[in-house]
Amino acid sequence: MQTTNSKEVTNRLKRVEQYFKKVSGSTADDIHKIMHEDYQSAIKRAELMASIDRKSYDQPYVLLIPHQKEKGRKVSYRLDLLANGAQTLLYDQTLISVLFFGQDTFHYYQSHIDHQTGEISMDLSGEFGYFDVVHVVTRLGYDNPQKPKYETLDLEIGLSDGAVVPIHLRSIQLQSDFKPEIFISNDELKIINRLKEKVRESREG
Repeated sequence: MQTTNSKEVTNRLKRVEQYFKKVSGSTADDIHKIMHEDYQSAIKRAELMASIDRKSYDQPYVLLIPHQKEKGRKVSYRLDLLANGAQTLLYDQTLISVLFFGQDTFHYYQSHIDHQTGEISMDLSGEFGYFDVVHVVTRLGYDNPQKPKYETLDLEIGLSDGAVVPIHLRSIQLQSDFKPEIFISNDELKIINRLKEKVRESREG
């Protein structure tokens, strides 16, 4: 578990807590800076746990999903309104997944980030060779088909030893004032297509 010192925690806790009290509003650079630094810390932890460095991959693919770590404190959402008119949905607790496409090996990492304190916990890391993938399932779903509150998109990667690796690409709380990209976004397609290309290339080698 990673934490910052008590003074930093107190200052950022007050600022982040205050920011997420409003469900929507103009974006704030200091909050985005805090969250970006948290993501970068998680990427560094991912490299350490995967035993890789920056030379092992071309770029990390980062996925962010709202996630409640423990009972008693729900995830707070905020619809950030950017100066260019775009919208960004933020949350104060994040399940971050970092994907690395190596030459012959796929590395994946996951952890929970509490943006109020900067704490990173529940780290999980794994890897598999592209040649070991026997099937890839892409699943778009809802928590309740009749009255959905959340829309999800998942990859289920089946390996030759019978193991199945789940990769959560999306979990969006549906809101009338927030319109996510329809079906599959460009970023999600990049990950899906990249994985399938790597698997197919491994069969041709």
